[in-house]
Amino acid sequence: MIARYDAKEFQSSTYVSTLGFNFERGKNLRYRTRIFAAECLSHLPTAVGDNPAHFDLSLARKKLASAHTSQDWLVLHLQDLVSLAYQISTSQFEGLQPLGIELLCTIIVKFEMTQDPELPEHFLVEQYQAQLVSAVRSSVNLSSSPLLLEVGLKLAAKILISSILTGDRIALQRMFSSISHLLDEFKDLYYPSFAEWVACKIKIRLLTAHASIKCHVYMLMMDRKNLPNEFLQLVPLFSQLSSILGKYWISVLKDYCFISFGLQSKSHYKPFLEGIQSLLVSTKVRACLDEVCPLILQAYVLDALPLELEMEKQSQHDTKDLSKTFLRSGYIMVRLDVREFHFVWGLTLLFLFRGKHSMSSSHVAALLYHTKAENIGGDSLEITFDERIYEISLLVFQALSREAFFHLGYLTSEICQELLQIVHFCPHDYFEMNDFISMASELCIKYLYRIFQRDSNTALSQHQPCEDDLTSLLLISEKIAKKQDRIKIPKVLLSFLMVSYECIRKSSTNSHLSKLVNFLQSIFHLMQKHFEDDPDFLTDNAFAVLRTWVTVVIHACQDCKRKINIFGMKNNNSSKLMTKKLAFFLEEAVSIASLVHEKQVHCCINDKMMFLSLYKLCIQCIGMNLSDINVQVQAVVVHVLKNTIQKETSTSKDHSFFLFFMGEILSDIFGLIQKIVMEQMSWESAAILDECLKCLFIFHTLSQGSDSVNYALNVLLEAIFMVFNASDVFPSHELLQTKNATMVLVSHLVQIPSSAIQIKEVLLSMSMMQRQRLQV
Repeated sequence: MIARYDAKEFQSSTYVSTLGFNFERGKNLRYRTRIFAAECLSHLPTAVGDNPAHFDLSLARKKLASAHTSQDWLVLHLQDLVSLAYQISTSQFEGLQPLGIELLCTIIVKFEMTQDPELPEHFLVEQYQAQLVSAVRSSVNLSSSPLLLEVGLKLAAKILISSILTGDRIALQRMFSSISHLLDEFKDLYYPSFAEWVACKIKIRLLTAHASIKCHVYMLMMDRKNLPNEFLQLVPLFSQLSSILGKYWISVLKDYCFISFGLQSKSHYKPFLEGIQSLLVSTKVRACLDEVCPLILQAYVLDALPLELEMEKQSQHDTKDLSKTFLRSGYIMVRLDVREFHFVWGLTLLFLFRGKHSMSSSHVAALLYHTKAENIGGDSLEITFDERIYEISLLVFQALSREAFFHLGYLTSEICQELLQIVHFCPHDYFEMNDFISMASELCIKYLYRIFQRDSNTALSQHQPCEDDLTSLLLISEKIAKKQDRIKIPKVLLSFLMVSYECIRKSSTNSHLSKLVNFLQSIFHLMQKHFEDDPDFLTDNAFAVLRTWVTVVIHACQDCKRKINIFGMKNNNSSKLMTKKLAFFLEEAVSIASLVHEKQVHCCINDKMMFLSLYKLCIQCIGMNLSDINVQVQAVVVHVLKNTIQKETSTSKDHSFFLFFMGEILSDIFGLIQKIVMEQMSWESAAILDECLKCLFIFHTLSQGSDSVNYALNVLLEAIFMVFNASDVFPSHELLQTKNATMVLVSHLVQIPSSAIQIKEVLLSMSMMQRQRLQV
């Protein structure tokens, strides 16, 4: 709470007249007294404390009306405070002017979000646009003193990123022009009468002003619904200035590394900021650089593109607009070469590591210039979680992870690995940010695809993905997949499924296959949980996701079957690995069929038909592989069916899906049994026949208590009859073993009490010859 004056007393008090601008009494005050009074006033917005009533006009009025004692709140005197600050900023004394501008900056910071009760959706500081703009105009020019110019640039930036000029297109353009024209005189910003650090700070503030405005405009573009039209005019202006701004920004960042991380100057390195190599100058500007460099770094990478991309497009005579293909704003900004990309990436990592490690110069250089001095990945990675720095770093990583940088090889697998470690250790709150989740998901998907794409090339077999790297990547991917919001999760999970399927097809070791299968099982459970927990998930969206899923699985099965047929009957490691892949994809087809079955139960008739079409595709996938001529393919399918049904028997009480599913493929199983018994039986075909009979026996077990129990028993006995009848055609040792195994199966069947009456009824329905054959 400030001094207890009412409004009239405040305006006529000696407290105001002490500054000596418009009152006779203050004309003879000493200069030092005026400075002291202005400094006291500049501390007032901070000295009143954090009581919300000082910065909320509605709350202050309410408290004033309900208070029994006289109280004053700073917001009630905001007009006087702005007026005094403006008078100080335009004073005839040069030493006072920076204090007035600094006070105006503080007022904007403190009252920027204070609502205007008389004008909803407007802010209180918008009333003082005239004074603020006038203060900038009088301070931001080459004739101003260096101290005044520095704070004037700071004030201009704060006005441009606030709501003060919202709706005023002309004022916004003039304000931006007032600072951008100084770039033409950038090299002439030198003040011989002042210390070297003064000119350095002015240049830093000028570049920071442009950086903060660019970042603010891009932040508004992220939510196009609330993007004021007047800010759109700044985007092409930044594109025009991108060449010079990019050059200056990267130079300041390099100077920052020079003074912050103990790097020694290269033999031909020339500092951008004159005198920065001096300890006195670097000490004076260090705090300023610590404050603004993360912001400059962010502005530098927004809508940046690889330098080689434009050259490549020109060499290929590609007329496709780069700005529309890769960029959010539609305009090309800074162009980076490979060395600049690695420098920016390394600097961003250093911002995260700062405070956790005492790194040597060689280690810092390795990060900045991407040498192989030392690996920074792994479990030893520790990060300092400064919320502001971390948020900016994530935005930088997102900008540098764009497709264009992947395409030209800027973003290597090693760099992706570093970023995934950052994602793994980031705070939980960042998983609530949609942009972060999207960027991290895209990175994981691209990295996973890239390492197996490289692994599939036999010429690069030495670059197979490391076991630890793959494990870490899949763990991070699973963590990110679990954090997706309800709307995006189906498409994101589908993306993980698609790229993982492709990786399985290209994997060359059992270890890689095992890790990918475990990861995909987790993703499948997440997808299944989403369908169960979100009944409002639109039917059309669910159908589109499932249709894509089914189609990819079918194609993967066909690819595995084709490769197994190429291998023939070879029993080498490649053939065994391929059969494992086929088994996995067939299990996926059965699982998807189960998911579709559950989904269609809750749908209307028209939607049921859509989902049943997907169900039919899964059935056809199993049937086509059952009827394949290759014995290895047949063996894989039958083995998958038996294991899946056995698992269903032990884990589920509701067998409606598998009864329905098995009923659809019984004809394919019968066709396979008939084909085997009609030909000369081999050891492989005998094993397949045994598995088929076990599938039918389990099917009969599942049907107990249902209307289809007699049908299931009849089918089983018909299959057994075919096996016994086959001995008259092609007698063999393998068939004899199969017949013995079948007899054991029949003995188990007879011992089931509930099956006795059923068997009697089925036997009575058979012909005399069939009954005699079964009784032999």
